[in-house]
Amino acid sequence: YFEIHQIIHLKRYRFFDIGTNHYYYDDYANEYSINEVAERSYIPALSTLIEMAKNSGGAFKVALSISGVALEQLEIHAPAVIDLLHQLNDTGCCEFLAEPYSHGLSSLANEDCFKEEVKRQSAKKKQMFGKHVRYKGRKPRWSTQQMQKEEFTGQREVTERRIAGN
Repeated sequence: YFEIHQIIHLKRYRFFDIGTNHYYYDDYANEYSINEVAERSYIPALSTLIEMAKNSGGAFKVALSISGVALEQLEIHAPAVIDLLHQLNDTGCCEFLAEPYSHGLSSLANEDCFKEEVKRQSAKKKQMFGKHVRYKGRKPRWSTQQMQKEEFTGQREVTERRIAGN
């Protein structure tokens, strides 16, 4: 299981910016942080996973959980990681997992929001990698966020019924 997520940094927004400046993102911090983590973590790890997949004769498998927010930032600032994800996908040894698009907590309180976030993220992965996210008929693998949702709302039975198609 390999998870990729990157937060979106917000810039300092002062009282005097209210009503005059409606751009809230810190583009410099976003670019710097995604490039730093790509160089130190994602590129070496994905290169290793690709090598392991190629050397295993198909025996090695990996599950990838990548938030939609991370995919957006990687497309803009670190396309080398996207290329490595395509290479890993081409080995046939990886599976993309479903999770909420933003990897945020907003979907914990609202099941419709949760479903929409997962659908949005699944569509993004289908568009980028040509694979449907697989989760039907299995226990949900929506990283720790799904477990938190279940603990927060007591929805484990509902989630398992939904996944099983009931």
